[in-house]
Amino acid sequence: MGQRLPLVSLAKLVRNPRRFLNKRVRVRGRLHYIGQTPGGSVYTVNLPELSYDVALICAEGQKLVCYALHDLNLKELSEAEVEVVGYLIEVNGRLVFRIIAVRIVGVRR
Repeated sequence: MGQRLPLVSLAKLVRNPRRFLNKRVRVRGRLHYIGQTPGGSVYTVNLPELSYDVALICAEGQKLVCYALHDLNLKELSEAEVEVVGYLIEVNGRLVFRIIAVRIVGVRR
């Protein structure tokens, strides 16, 4: 996954989002696939017409919505313990994690 970033706990990320907002971070947790965003100009105003996978990353009693380009195939990683690298961003007042790299670190349930 390229350069090794320090591992940040999901609880720390959620409790202190301003410290990590718009910064590249590495987080570990269990991934739960939710679905795929619809592509097309109606749904992706001012964005390329791309599809995104949407999931929850869960750890330490915390949950955070995350998304990634469909190429990373979060559906295949559902229920696995993963380590993700990405950016914590704010969308319409809500925290969302944009995944740019992912790898499995534990077994699926």
